[in-house]
Amino acid sequence: MIDARTEVRLQLSGELDLARVPVLEDGFDAALARTSTGGRLIVDLSAVEFLDCAALGVLIGTAHQAVRRRVSLELTGDSGAVARVLRLVDARGALSAVAALG
Repeated sequence: MIDARTEVRLQLSGELDLARVPVLEDGFDAALARTSTGGRLIVDLSAVEFLDCAALGVLIGTAHQAVRRRVSLELTGDSGAVARVLRLVDARGALSAVAALG
C-alpha cells in the first residue's frame, strides 16, 4: 500500500485557462502540502481538454515549489491538444530543468 503522503495524485479536468488560475493554485498548494519530503506529486491530465499559457505558468510555478519542498512532480495522462501544447513548449524539459536547479 502506498502512503498517501508519499505519493499524492492530483486529477485535473476541463479547460485550464486564465479564469481557472486561482483554483489551480489552490489545488496545487493543497496537494503539495499533503506530499511528504521526498514524495511524488503526480498530476493527471487525462481529463484536461484545454491548457493555456496561464495554466502552464501555474504548472511551472508549482514545479519550483516542489523543488523547494524536495517533491518530485510528474505529469501523466496528457493527450491530444494538451500533449501538443506540452510538447511545443517542451514542458517536460522545463520541469526537468527546474528540478535540476534544485
